Amino acid sequence: MEDRRTDDEILAAVAMENQANAAALARAEIRTGFVWIAGSTAALVAGAFVPVLTLLQFPAIVVIATVALPMWRHIRVLREDPVARWHRDQAEDQELRDRRYDFELRMAAVTPWATVSLMAVIMVVTLVEGFTGGSTHAVPAAALVKAAARGGEWWRLLTAAFLHANVPHVAGNLLSFYFLGRLVEAYDRHSRVPLIFLVSALGCSLASLLLVKASSLGASGGIVGLGGYLLTSAVAHKGGAPEWIGKRMWLLVLNLAISGVFGYGHIDNAGHAGGLIGGALVGLLVRPADDAPRASAADTVGWIAMLLLVAAALFTIVRLVS
Repeated sequence: MEDRRTDDEILAAVAMENQANAAALARAEIRTGFVWIAGSTAALVAGAFVPVLTLLQFPAIVVIATVALPMWRHIRVLREDPVARWHRDQAEDQELRDRRYDFELRMAAVTPWATVSLMAVIMVVTLVEGFTGGSTHAVPAAALVKAAARGGEWWRLLTAAFLHANVPHVAGNLLSFYFLGRLVEAYDRHSRVPLIFLVSALGCSLASLLLVKASSLGASGGIVGLGGYLLTSAVAHKGGAPEWIGKRMWLLVLNLAISGVFGYGHIDNAGHAGGLIGGALVGLLVRPADDAPRASAADTVGWIAMLLLVAAALFTIVRLVS
């Protein structure tokens, strides 16, 4: 009995020491966080009024998301029971190690060739766009010009997803595409990527056609749909994406909301929302690989989607060069 009491006292002492260190770290991170948030908010506001500063908006959003949440977690430290927190930290550390091992194993074992293939297709179209006059020529040729789409040129609903306004636009989209597409392929099938991208790109264009007057272009709607898929896959299916990925995708939704507010004048919020909903619907309707270990009709549809996307990219190139 005496030994047990001694062990409890030692545990309480260690927990109290960890609590004091965590509280000091929390205060330091809160001070630093407020400085970063103030600077990031200024960048967001400046980007909304000065076009050349719009490139600062995405990094600013990332800073706010990555600083604000750790600040909240550390504020909780100040109110928790030290011993209970110590036990929770031990369990979370073990869970983090297991999760990291699973993630690294999947990343090493799976080559995201569907994602890379579609990225290559977008890059080829972008190069042709650059050589044929850039977005000035691309918009009337194949972007989502609303009057033309309503007039019968329905193919613009898809060709617009392969065009971009400038180099930062396409670079940011491709970086996001690689990150999200790689996650989909690591935790599901390769064929999901073209299926999600096709449905989400069309959802993006339809929402934009219905709700936005200005012409639009870009792959962001299809890419955002990958995040929507991962979110609903994590929530709706036991064998879908792991819970931690679902939580990361909520950050994506938050980022879209913040960027939509500050970039209202030049961001197609309706298109992003349509793409997110399209990907989320695919996540609800299609069983993930762990739930359906054998190939299914969704896999066949996915490869048909890949063929349709390649055909749409070729048609976009024809429109650009002719």
